[in-house]
Amino acid sequence: MIYPLRFSKLNYPPNSHCSQLLLPHPLRYYLFFCDHAADKARQLVSSSLCAYCASVAHETCTWVHFWSERGNFRCIERERQALLKFKEDLIDDFGLLSTWGSEEEKRDCCKWRGVGCNNRTGHVTHLDLHWEKSGKYLTGKISNSLLELQYLSHLNLSGSHFQYPSFVNTRGSDFPGSPFEGSTFPYFIGSLKKLRYLDLSFTGVVGTLSNQLWNLSRLQHLDLSGNDDLNFKSLDFLNNLFSLEYFDLSRNNLSQATDWMEMVNKVPFLKVLRLSGCDLSNSSLPC
Repeated sequence: MIYPLRFSKLNYPPNSHCSQLLLPHPLRYYLFFCDHAADKARQLVSSSLCAYCASVAHETCTWVHFWSERGNFRCIERERQALLKFKEDLIDDFGLLSTWGSEEEKRDCCKWRGVGCNNRTGHVTHLDLHWEKSGKYLTGKISNSLLELQYLSHLNLSGSHFQYPSFVNTRGSDFPGSPFEGSTFPYFIGSLKKLRYLDLSFTGVVGTLSNQLWNLSRLQHLDLSGNDDLNFKSLDFLNNLFSLEYFDLSRNNLSQATDWMEMVNKVPFLKVLRLSGCDLSNSSLPC
């Protein structure tokens, strides 16, 4: 992938011989190597993922340099560091994040397990570390270092236990268990404005929500189910979730959210609504 991040033009002497290499579709760029600079040019292409889009006119080689500041890696450095910080706050007893690291062979975070990047920009757009049916999951806490991932559109941490690592299975669930004490809901997620998919179901997070999710206006899928100690004072944040199609708050405490019916009816494209076991004791309709 070619990233046009910095440009420069070099004029080479008349009569210099240029050889041409056509890059495969869909790049459609030409590489020109003038004989007296060929070795240096090939070295740059090899080490920096740079490309030269050139034209030859009046015996002068004109070079336009497309440089990638990320060296041989697609991953953006500040986002890689943010993910490593996120990893530091996790307990990975099952080696789910074994591909994550600062070693040379692990430098490209776009190749890490659960991480997806935009093929054109290199920005991290997907983070999927959900609980696996094989019984493997993460524990710890959700670091606010994820705020660095401002292009994140898909976040799925369902079934991971973001709390103190002491568990009891109180409900006979397929999940490994429920915490004695949960970790505070990551309110900063409300600042990840490009999110379209958010799943924090069965993560054991606790807290009280009202309008902290207001800024997630692009959300199409929102699942916060299975967090028994997550309370909602209001669902008025739904007023700003214009694109929401899937909404699951099952097994959360909605006893204070007396506006739930009014707010849900204002979501224009909602297709799936799940509110089972949500303690809607103040409503005239059963949950």
